[in-house]
Amino acid sequence: MSEGTNTEPSGGGVAAGACAMLVRYDGHDYLGTALEVEPVPGDSLGNATIPPCNDTGGAGTTVPAEQVEVTALQGVPPSVAIMLAGRTDVVLVRDDVTKLPKQLVED
Repeated sequence: MSEGTNTEPSGGGVAAGACAMLVRYDGHDYLGTALEVEPVPGDSLGNATIPPCNDTGGAGTTVPAEQVEVTALQGVPPSVAIMLAGRTDVVLVRDDVTKLPKQLVED
């Protein structure tokens, strides 16, 4: 890793005025984080829940909760980060993680 590289989760990839990329898995919230490296999917972990969202531009409707399949990341424990099955553009980092593991940071 080069000096000055930020290894904190970015919360990137979220459009202004839209619901955050958030899933609830195993009793914890995981936030979408853009990475500089492409993660390698691991084994299926089952389902997680994308919570309801009411950021519908004043339409007065709420997007309902949705069940999604999540997978582990190779070399990273699910207590740190998971990913949506079939997507490698974003990793979901547990909300109490303050530093990304080296597998998720560009060297």
